Amino acid sequence: MSQALKETGRPILYSLCNWGEDYPWNWASTIANSWRMSGDIYDSFDRPDARCPCTSYDCALPGFHCSMMNILNKDAHIVSKAQPGGWNDLDNLEVGNGGMTDSEYVLHMSMWLVSPASSHLQKT
Repeated sequence: MSQALKETGRPILYSLCNWGEDYPWNWASTIANSWRMSGDIYDSFDRPDARCPCTSYDCALPGFHCSMMNILNKDAHIVSKAQPGGWNDLDNLEVGNGGMTDSEYVLHMSMWLVSPASSHLQKT
């Protein structure tokens, strides 16, 4: 898929999603612009959930239902893997869905914006 997109000759953002399995931050930059580095986020600031069993980035089973802080804590260890044109995807913003306080949503939005993942918002 990566090669087919390159052959179009058009600038296309290619986002790879395998939910952090197989440690994509170590290899995905060779084929994609972004790569999911964790299980799916849910609208929680830091509430633990058994469906998101990993608290470390070095985990074979990323799970799902991961809190915002769980994902940020994982990303902190691999943020250096981001580079121009490639970054760790922190999943969706949950702002306004009702599971966090206003202050937690402000922090969620702020941390997402300062992460390299927000660089895809820049006009090219």
